[in-house]
Amino acid sequence: MLGAISILGVYGYEHMDFSFIAKLSTISWVLISLAGLFTIFENTAKFMAFRYEEAAKLQKLAFLPNVWNFSIDILKHTHFGSLQLVGFVALFAFYAYEMFRFYYLEDHNTSPSDKGKDDEY
Repeated sequence: MLGAISILGVYGYEHMDFSFIAKLSTISWVLISLAGLFTIFENTAKFMAFRYEEAAKLQKLAFLPNVWNFSIDILKHTHFGSLQLVGFVALFAFYAYEMFRFYYLEDHNTSPSDKGKDDEY
C-alpha cells in the first residue's frame, strides 16, 4: 500500500521520475539489497526478543538504532545543522545519564526470592 502511494506520488510530481533508478551503480544495488535484508533480520530479532523476554527489560535497548544511525552518519562525514547537533548532544547526554543510572544507581542485588514481595499485601 505504501509502495503504491509512493509510486503515485513520484508520478504526480512534475520534476521527478524513475530515471535515476537506471543510473544506480552495482554497489548501490548491493547496499539497497543489504539494507532491506538487514531490516528484515532486525524486525525478526525484535519479534523473537519480545516473544522470549519481558518488554521492560528490552526497553533499555530501544535507543541503539539511533546510536547506530548516528555513528554511520559520522563515518560518512555527514554535515549536520546546529539545531540537529544540539538535539544529538541532548539525546546522547540523556542516554549517558540513563546508562550511568542503570549501572551505578539502581539496585541490581535483589535475589529471585525478593521479586514479587512488593506485590504481596
